[in-house]
Amino acid sequence: MRSSVRTRFTRLLAVPAVAAAGVLLATAPAHANPISISGTGATVADAGRTLNVSVTYQCSPASDTATITVKGTQSAVSGRGTIKVPCSGTTRTATVPVSTASADQAWARDAVDLSLYIVDEHLIRTTTTTRIVAK
Repeated sequence: MRSSVRTRFTRLLAVPAVAAAGVLLATAPAHANPISISGTGATVADAGRTLNVSVTYQCSPASDTATITVKGTQSAVSGRGTIKVPCSGTTRTATVPVSTASADQAWARDAVDLSLYIVDEHLIRTTTTTRIVAK
């Protein structure tokens, strides 16, 4: 008889605690630090040794920085570039210079496949791929 009273009392206490936890979970933001990246254009420079890739990105909070990495592939040419950017909570633009992997390669004014990565100080990241025609 005593155990049934204890069980009822435990159930009575558990209901408000579960309800309160559900409210806390429901009101918590899905992601406190929004992060995004997209490629907007590319320009060949330095006689084809560098591909300047324009990106649009967003990260927050404003006191943080993020690292943007762009990997490019075009026929037999490949390369990679990385820059560090400030976060502001708003959409910003940046240019990432992507050098060819070897000295005998050159970017052409043609379609290039890009993989874009952004990682903030909290290791929150996102990735996207796109094809852009280099000018």
